Amino acid sequence: KPGDKLRLETKIIRHKGPMGVGEAVASVDGKVVAQAELTFMVGAAQ
Repeated sequence: KPGDKLRLETKIIRHKGPMGVGEAVASVDGKVVAQAELTFMVGAAQ
């Protein structure tokens, strides 16, 4: 709803070399509205 605040919490759960896996949880008014497991890679800036 307009005016609601979305809280996004993330944490890295595994990390090895340039690759990692994280978790994300989105909530509104204390209720979980979305969650995800994310795979990422870190590289040098270009």
